[in-house]
Amino acid sequence: MEKFLLFRKKSNPNTTRDGEAEDDGLVNSQTSVGLGLGSCSEGGYAKEQPRPIVQASPASSTSGSALPPEDLSQTPGDDLRRPVLGSYPKKKYSSQMRAFNPGWYQQYSWVEYSTIKDSMYCYACRHFGRRGAGVHQETAFTVNGFSTWVKAQKTLQTHNVSTVHRYAMAAWAEFKIRRDAGSRICNALDEGHSKAVRENREYMKAIVEALRYTACQGIALRGHREGEESSNRGNFLEFLHSVSKFNTTVAEKMANCAQNAKYTHHTVQDEVIALMAKMLRDQISSDVRDAEMFALLVDESRDVSKKEQVSVVVRYLRGDGVLEDFLHFTPADGLDAESLLALIKNTLTKCNINYKQCIAQCYDGAAVMSGANSGVQERFRREVPQALYVHCHAHRLNLVLTDCVGKIQTAADFFASVQILHNFFSSSIVHNVFLQKQKELEPLKPPLELKSLSETRWACQYTALLAIKKTLPAIHATLQALISQQGARLRTKAKSIMALLDGQFVLQLTLFEDVFRSTKFLSDTLQSPNLDYSSALDLVESVSASLSEKRNETSLADISDKAQALCAKTGINTHVQDSLLVFSRNSSLTHRQGNGNHLPHCKISGDTVTTMSLMN
Repeated sequence: MEKFLLFRKKSNPNTTRDGEAEDDGLVNSQTSVGLGLGSCSEGGYAKEQPRPIVQASPASSTSGSALPPEDLSQTPGDDLRRPVLGSYPKKKYSSQMRAFNPGWYQQYSWVEYSTIKDSMYCYACRHFGRRGAGVHQETAFTVNGFSTWVKAQKTLQTHNVSTVHRYAMAAWAEFKIRRDAGSRICNALDEGHSKAVRENREYMKAIVEALRYTACQGIALRGHREGEESSNRGNFLEFLHSVSKFNTTVAEKMANCAQNAKYTHHTVQDEVIALMAKMLRDQISSDVRDAEMFALLVDESRDVSKKEQVSVVVRYLRGDGVLEDFLHFTPADGLDAESLLALIKNTLTKCNINYKQCIAQCYDGAAVMSGANSGVQERFRREVPQALYVHCHAHRLNLVLTDCVGKIQTAADFFASVQILHNFFSSSIVHNVFLQKQKELEPLKPPLELKSLSETRWACQYTALLAIKKTLPAIHATLQALISQQGARLRTKAKSIMALLDGQFVLQLTLFEDVFRSTKFLSDTLQSPNLDYSSALDLVESVSASLSEKRNETSLADISDKAQALCAKTGINTHVQDSLLVFSRNSSLTHRQGNGNHLPHCKISGDTVTTMSLMN
């Protein structure tokens, strides 16, 4: 850093008694051309500021004169220091008391005042005055400060018109012009950069929102053809195109950006989705760590490529609520207990979840998962003893219903008839006639579709049975219409299915619809993420008790009346009473339960099936 030099004052007959000079004084200069004065601070000299004026070479002598006080401006970029006080220190001149006049601020734009030295200075001469050999400058307004208030008015007038001062004022004005011009350029550059950043962020928000929407809806991103000539470029690009109709920034980016700057490539899509997934997993992991304990739910399913995917779910407390969050789909390298256990632990570790904090584990009933000797649950408990195993109640309900119904021939035949009915009414010709008959019979109600049975979720068969029960009159009318047609093949199938719709079928339909209504509610509730273990047990016992109560003559009579009414509405001539042989009360077919009630034994055994299932 260059230090400014203080030169010894030349002899001057006009020097006042306080050391201030009216026309002459000390000059200061710097040792490099084109730099402003360095300013003094408590720890040394501050860094020099660029000066707009080219100066002459400095003199080589120094002086011990005092430096400008710290309460003045230190660099050319600083504002003038013009403190306004209630009263200023006064000095006595003969019989008069004089002080600094703040009115000089308005009269002279260059005046600065130092409260430390009770002196005024010239801002222009201090920062922009010419310095160097042969340059005359008044040190009273640059270094020492002027405080002879009795001569202040005359001295200010004289300094204001001096050549050195006018040169400094011109340099100051030029500095302000250049500074303002440079500021405008910088501001323009900053504004352009800020605008580009805002537009890029707005465009990326649209990209991320499109990816978030498609991911949440579970729909494909890419289309068959994504070129400009394609009428449908896929969900992702079509979503952005729709947004661009209302957002000019997105429209401009998609139309004019280079291909490598549009961020629509599938690798960018994968990266953004992976980042969103990581953010979600990080939040879940943080919540699980805060909870300090969690339950683990694991299941396996096969994707369309026949690859086994293992899903890992954690259940934990946050505040007063129970949350159940999906963590990861992980391809299974092996389906043995050891491989699955390693996969579960690795998944939890990657998500920054300590598997040692697990207090419960819930799987299906597969032997590899629930085995008591070498299953996943037993291997996991060897490492985490507090992780109790719970067999998934929803799976248990489904397994019980499947096994029990499959062992009763009459019930199995009934559900086979239901599936045959669905398959026949799924063909286009039959389906059109079916919809037409529904509109004719129920013009004010929307048409219903028959539902297919589920191979794995028997508790969901209720929707299929309910659809048949509501549309049975239309089904019967459709079959009658098809029987009267000329097509032999279709007519033969319609006759065969019509033969299935007898009184026994209606009775079984009414019975199973009533039973599965309870199990459907139980199944849905057991799969709710807000259900706790005690509530699950209470609900199972409640449904079991409800089904047990249906095994009496009153419930049987009620089911018989409903079936008889449905036959009358449909037009089925077979009397339900003829089918009640399946509920024979022959003493040889009855059996006594532990509660002492004589219960009718039914051939179709629908009530026995479900009651036995849940009681099990």
